[in-house]
Amino acid sequence: MAGAVQRLAGLGLKVKGKQVPEKIRMPGARAFNAAKYRNDPGAIAEYLNEALSTEDSFVITMAIRNMVRAQGMIRFSRKAGFRRDSLDKTFKAEVSPAFDTILKLIVALDIRLMAKPVANQ
Repeated sequence: MAGAVQRLAGLGLKVKGKQVPEKIRMPGARAFNAAKYRNDPGAIAEYLNEALSTEDSFVITMAIRNMVRAQGMIRFSRKAGFRRDSLDKTFKAEVSPAFDTILKLIVALDIRLMAKPVANQ
């Protein structure tokens, strides 16, 4: 949880007109380095897995947004088959993006979602 959440917290994000919730901010957060994720599906997958492990839809959505922006909005919008303004609105709307939109974005990031059973605790 710490890695993805710290990277999100380090951005000082305002989402949907609101500051990132306190529970997401962590002291000592590192600045987000988009270049690290530009053309590295392995790094993208690791980052998204950290976000998914939080089971927090806000953190997951912001992680996907970060990865999309790291690719460059214009370039990525063409690859994903979205208009740039539509892609931008996807993360600014008052509601969460639709699941089919999220799937299209993940596929365009060259990532595959897989189901895995939770280990018994």
